[in-house]
Amino acid sequence: MDGIPCRTSVDPVHAIEQATGSSSIYSIRSGEGSGLVAAKWKLDGFRITTGHLRHGILSCRTAGTAAVTRRSEGKALHRRPEIGSVTFAAAGTRAEWSGTGPCEALHVYIAPDAVRRFSARELMGASVPAINDFFAIADPWLTGCFQMLVSEFEVFANAHQPADPLFLGQTDIFYYRPSFMHGSG
Repeated sequence: MDGIPCRTSVDPVHAIEQATGSSSIYSIRSGEGSGLVAAKWKLDGFRITTGHLRHGILSCRTAGTAAVTRRSEGKALHRRPEIGSVTFAAAGTRAEWSGTGPCEALHVYIAPDAVRRFSARELMGASVPAINDFFAIADPWLTGCFQMLVSEFEVFANAHQPADPLFLGQTDIFYYRPSFMHGSG
């Protein structure tokens, strides 16, 4: 857990595994080329630098009590995210994240081209809004969406079967609209 920055990578799960020294509990790649990848993590202390990863990271705390520090642009924010709190780390924003103690989180990795396709399809040709970072916020809508994903994925994981990638691909609208609302700048 030496805080190795995530280098530009096509595979965000592998980049996070390299940075944290941990393997994901499970990971799912969406079908239909939606540009979404999801992975669930169980970490006990971590250090990671984002900003070099090609994907934005939308995360929901699913268990644990770890305190998390986000350092960016000379400022540090310290929080103890509650179960169900959500965080977004934009692909181009360099930040150092560190956690102390145990936690579990589900990450949804969002490729920039997926945001462009969504914007063209759902926002009627409007320009692609920037999604700025947010950290450990309460958002019942996003939390519910993450709970739905966790429930779906864990049914398959507990049965030792691969999850249906089409399910993740069909949920993009659940993540983009609220993210635009919280983080458009």
